[in-house]
Amino acid sequence: MNEIFMEIMNVTYSTSCFIYCDLCSSMRHLLHGVSDKYAVRFIPRENGLHYIHVRLSGNPIPGSPFPVMVGAQDAEPSQVRAYGEGLTHGRTSHICKFIVNTQNAGSGALAVTIDGPSKVKLNCVEVEEGYEFTYTPTAPGDYLITIKYAGQAHIPGSPFKARIEGR
Repeated sequence: MNEIFMEIMNVTYSTSCFIYCDLCSSMRHLLHGVSDKYAVRFIPRENGLHYIHVRLSGNPIPGSPFPVMVGAQDAEPSQVRAYGEGLTHGRTSHICKFIVNTQNAGSGALAVTIDGPSKVKLNCVEVEEGYEFTYTPTAPGDYLITIKYAGQAHIPGSPFKARIEGR
C-alpha cells in the first residue's frame, strides 16, 4: 500500500494538533519533528479516495478535509462472483458457507451483510479465490445476504435470499 505523508509547519508547541484519515480508521497525534514542523505518516489499507481531516486547536484548518487518491481506482464489481449453498439455503444451528471470488475484480473494498430473523456472526477467511464466509443462523426464515464491492455497487446476484429451515 501507499504511504501518505503530511507535514505541517509553523505550529506552536502549546497547540494540540490531530489528523484523521477516514479510510485509515484511526485518529493520529502528529509527531513532532524539527523546530516548528509536525509530520505524520499513514499507510492506507485500501485504494481509493481518502479524506485527510486536519484540526488545529480543535478547529479544522483551511481546506480540510483534503482529498487524496491512493492507488488506482480499478475495481470492477461486475467481475466479482459469489457461490455456495449458504447463499440459497441452510438449516438452523448448522454452518452455512459461501465463497466470494474477487480475483478478476481489481482492487476494492468488499462489504458483506446478512439480515434475517436471527442475528448471525459472519466469519471470513481469505482463500485462494477470494474469501470464504460462514454463518450459523439460529432461527428459520429468509435471510438477505448483501454483497457490495468498491463502495455501493452490488455484485451480480446481490442481494441473495437464503431460505433457512429448522426450528
